[in-house]
Amino acid sequence: METDVLTKELLMLGIPKDFVSTFIELGNLQKVAFNQTVVTYNDVSQNVFIVLKGGFVSQRMVNDGSFRTINFFLRGHEPYMSSFHSFFNGEKSPVQLKSIKKSTVLVLKKSEIDNLNHSYSEFKDFYIERLIHALLLENEFKSYLIAKTPLEIYNIICEKYPILIKELPSKYIAEFIGITRVWLSNLKHQNLKKR
Repeated sequence: METDVLTKELLMLGIPKDFVSTFIELGNLQKVAFNQTVVTYNDVSQNVFIVLKGGFVSQRMVNDGSFRTINFFLRGHEPYMSSFHSFFNGEKSPVQLKSIKKSTVLVLKKSEIDNLNHSYSEFKDFYIERLIHALLLENEFKSYLIAKTPLEIYNIICEKYPILIKELPSKYIAEFIGITRVWLSNLKHQNLKKR
């Protein structure tokens, strides 16, 4: 990706203008193949990934050893991703971050972000704002899983986050809601009849 294109992308994602060149200099541009894991379950990851193209799911291991989707990261949804437990506490990651299509990310190391936080109050303000947004969104999604029916969750996603319906394979939406793809298909048809 050319520097001027990358600069435009980062500005569109809300990176403060004064720090775009720093991100380009410090970051590592990485192409990610479909279905590739960038953070593996039970590994320690000290990276933040900025999704420039494509998309990812965050998946947590469930009792039977399979993985269940618990969050989504897309350029137009929530482009900043990390395994928060691992990033902040140096613990083994309780999730895996897996691509759902060919993707491009800018990877920044925790040490670099910490240096920017300590050196620049403007960057620290941006960082805290993005962190709060990401954590609130994750909490919102978890509350849906606890308090809402699958139909209610699907309707909320359609209304508040239509990009997820448009960009994500149905498999991950169904997995997030906790239903089969067939049941999700039935929900979609019910929704179409209502409109």
